[in-house]
Amino acid sequence: MRNVRRYLFVIVSLIASIAQADPQSVESAPNFEWTKDSGATQAQCLQQLANTSVGKQVLTEILYTTDNIQKQQELSAIDSKLTAQQKEVLKEYIAKNLDCRSIAFERLSAESVISARRKYYERMDEIFEQLLNDKITIGQANKAKSKAVEEFITDLADTLNESKSTEIKAG
Repeated sequence: MRNVRRYLFVIVSLIASIAQADPQSVESAPNFEWTKDSGATQAQCLQQLANTSVGKQVLTEILYTTDNIQKQQELSAIDSKLTAQQKEVLKEYIAKNLDCRSIAFERLSAESVISARRKYYERMDEIFEQLLNDKITIGQANKAKSKAVEEFITDLADTLNESKSTEIKAG
């Protein structure tokens, strides 16, 4: 039972860390100053990124945050591709987001959870690449992100189910 609780905690923490804060709902932070040695969690890093001008622009014009259904619907309906300026902002956002990602891998120990996280990031990287190369629209990118989030949650649930099965057999 302790293992199940531990995995539930990990799953909830992982989902929360990808559910970036709505940039309008948090005080503005003018600069992104996260460093690997700061001791920040991934969720804190992503929240700080969301509060930068780059983060605010990306999360209001390009990609929705998982906790803002209205913005998800708005962005999913956009049938235009990125402008040159949006591409530059997205590139900057991606670079800063990669810093935040590294925290997840430093603090996770369960290989199956790491694998689920890695698959989610690979999906998101494909979406970023397609956006930057004018292969998909903003709307298509947000629909693909929704699917990636759903698959990530399914992967984590499968991990939990496998853990429960193993615990029951061992008990």
